[in-house]
Amino acid sequence: MRLKTCRVSAQCPRCGTSTKKVHSRYVRRLADLPWHGVPVVIHLQTRRFFCVEPGCQRKVFTEPLPGTVALWSKKLSVGRSTPLPHACLGRPSGSETS
Repeated sequence: MRLKTCRVSAQCPRCGTSTKKVHSRYVRRLADLPWHGVPVVIHLQTRRFFCVEPGCQRKVFTEPLPGTVALWSKKLSVGRSTPLPHACLGRPSGSETS
């Protein structure tokens, strides 16, 4: 599954300044819960931003994805019991698709 972020801007985690200035993009490989016994791997294109605050020591940062994936994690957020394809489709885990 291939996904990409779609926010227009991101906030610097150090100073809180909002910026639209993209530094670069990269793809993260994330594991999700199995879907009908099939392993799910998500290729998430995310971005690095420049902090535009002159006094901030953090010059480049990765856009935060709260509630989705932790900064250095290789898996989607724990605590979910529904695989992503079912969560996106609004179907409970274990229901049959037609």
